[in-house]
Amino acid sequence: MPRLTAALALLASLVPVLADEINFLKTGVVTEADVNHSFLQVLAARETDGSSLGMRLKEIHQMLAPMYTSLPKTPEGKLSHEAVRYALHRYFTHHYAWHIRGIEPNSNTWTEKGRNPGIKSQIEAWVPSYVQSTLEAKLGLNGGASIDFLVNLAAVLEDIIQKEAVTRIDAMYRLHGFSRDELLTFAQATKVAQTHFIGFLLPEDDFLNATVETFQAKEEKLISTYAGWTLAYMWLHDMVDKYLKPKAQEGIAFQSIVDLVFKMAEEYFEFNDRECVDLKSTLSKMQGRKPGRVRLSTFYSKGMYTHWDFSEKREYLRTIGSLDESDPEHPYVIIPNYVMAQPNCLEPSNLLLICCTNECEDLMIGLEKKIGNATAKPERIADLVSHMPSATVSSPQVLSEEVLDRLRQIAAYHKGEVPLHGRLFAQWMHHVYPLECPYPHEAGIVRPQTPKEWAKEALQDDVKASVEERMEHVAKDSCSVNSEGSLDCADETSDIPWSDQEELLTSPVVVTRARSATPASRPWVLPFGTTPLLCAVLLLAVAVKYLVLDGSSKGKSQSIKQQRMIVLSLSCVVAYLAGVLDQGLFFLTLVCSFVIIASDRIAFCRGPRVSLDKDKYDV
Repeated sequence: MPRLTAALALLASLVPVLADEINFLKTGVVTEADVNHSFLQVLAARETDGSSLGMRLKEIHQMLAPMYTSLPKTPEGKLSHEAVRYALHRYFTHHYAWHIRGIEPNSNTWTEKGRNPGIKSQIEAWVPSYVQSTLEAKLGLNGGASIDFLVNLAAVLEDIIQKEAVTRIDAMYRLHGFSRDELLTFAQATKVAQTHFIGFLLPEDDFLNATVETFQAKEEKLISTYAGWTLAYMWLHDMVDKYLKPKAQEGIAFQSIVDLVFKMAEEYFEFNDRECVDLKSTLSKMQGRKPGRVRLSTFYSKGMYTHWDFSEKREYLRTIGSLDESDPEHPYVIIPNYVMAQPNCLEPSNLLLICCTNECEDLMIGLEKKIGNATAKPERIADLVSHMPSATVSSPQVLSEEVLDRLRQIAAYHKGEVPLHGRLFAQWMHHVYPLECPYPHEAGIVRPQTPKEWAKEALQDDVKASVEERMEHVAKDSCSVNSEGSLDCADETSDIPWSDQEELLTSPVVVTRARSATPASRPWVLPFGTTPLLCAVLLLAVAVKYLVLDGSSKGKSQSIKQQRMIVLSLSCVVAYLAGVLDQGLFFLTLVCSFVIIASDRIAFCRGPRVSLDKDKYDV
């Protein structure tokens, strides 16, 4: 952990400097001055509990408290830098279905910055990093983040998002020829709200510089092409009646419309979930024997005659983590991963997307409240989960022996307790709730990208596969439709993938592999950290023996190759402990180094002694 903490601290300290170099905040509609103003507001509100912001901080505290209690802590009893981002992502996705750029799981914002600092979406993903590091600096954190820090950070991000909305509403006022200082009638305010909502639904277009004529053309096109416009229009006017109508008599101020727009962003997911439920239901009916999955060929085939456009390229589905390729010949779309993925999200802001809700969050929060700790015994978890229903799993449910054995395996490799915030437990939850809990891919595999972002980076015109590509997938599949209208795939089994690779929240790099056998049958298995540590000690001993002791007695006859292999091996140990080198590659390099050292040593002992002339050989 110390090396990880040091690395995160170093990266956090670089964020303001790097951000200043590309001036990322000023590429969008939020300025650095806006961020600093948000800091001051939130920090001041902590001292004035009676203010509206002070009350909001209390509300956020109540919502975050159960999760904060259950999260793994630093030795000082606080959250690490990475755990803060994890908690923020869960908070915003659970309560508002917001996916804030830069804190999504598996987002590579550190590397993205180095690749394309000029791409607007990637620059904006740095806003949370900038906010977090700046707040850490202002509060002078030592030993991690308290719940008050987490609450303050969530409030600052909410305020920044609201400030961005203010800039957009300013543009709408200018479009209609209104002044921020004047009071609007109910009809005028409704017109502004509807204009904003059109921009809300068409985020790729630039409305900040639109004219009345261009905007009306886009509005007419949306109304004529968007099948769900009638319901969306009804939802909008329900919101307007709820938040603006009570203020109509005295005139509607600019701030009232700002409040309405922010409420629209907060509550839109409730309306959006109607479509999400329909999407999930459509995909669920397409399942074969594998739970929570739809064959890619079936996915493409259904998209040709349904209102859902199931046409994304295989490469894009893989990038966003929606593809199961455990059988390369017959890939599957993972239903919960796809439902919550970017193609089905709305982009109402430069800073966030509104996506389908993560139904697994309700299950996790229920567990966290009942357990109240970062880990739990497998028996306790199994008992709680068996009585936790979901939209597709009834209660009580009987967990299979295979599922229970998986849970016991996780506990066995974590000293008898199951970490609730590790990859293996998330994978276990996916096996129990395959339609609600997303499959957790290993770190570095998934890259959250909107269709437009992926197409630009992949140098593609679109994320959609051509009709020919889709028909090719359909044609080469062996599935058929039976007499009952259900999909029948003769070669399909009910098994879904299980990866033994663990990743813990306290250590984002890979930390261990849980084997299928239990520790009782493999008593030689060592806890994480022991094996590489013993290897390091052993290598150090070998290095001292060969480089120092033998070197002093044999002088120049010592093998130069041997010395270099030992140095290479020691470098690999350091790289592995720093999290730079993968575990498999580390041990492969280690074994090869020992083989070369041993063979060189044997050859040296058996061969003739040759003295090197330093005038003839450059050593």
